Amino acid sequence: MTILKFSDVSFAYSESTPILTNINLEFNSHEIVGIIGPNGAGKSTLLKLANGLIKPLSGEILINDKNILKRRTSDISKDLVVTFQFSRQQFFRSTVESEIGVTLALHVKNKNERAIRLEKLLHSLVLT
Repeated sequence: MTILKFSDVSFAYSESTPILTNINLEFNSHEIVGIIGPNGAGKSTLLKLANGLIKPLSGEILINDKNILKRRTSDISKDLVVTFQFSRQQFFRSTVESEIGVTLALHVKNKNERAIRLEKLLHSLVLT
């Protein structure tokens, strides 16, 4: 099942310098994908587009068959998470449990439900 799809996506920070031109990519569930390339190749731009932080000049980006242009960034973040190259600089909490808890708090208001979900997630990651 395709969970993230770029169809003919183009982007430029300025009119004179295209960063991505007619990109077509599909990412399927249960895949682990690494995006590699030299500085300035468009890796971070691709991720910003997928997260809805910037908008494409043309084309379509779908997450779970939903066009991201019709969704709020906060809703997109429920379906897509980015792990950065230097993950130690990404985290702010001292434990995995508290780091995951921050994200859960944004999306699950009920404290008991959060605790149950956190326990299940940590167990599935073999961290309990």
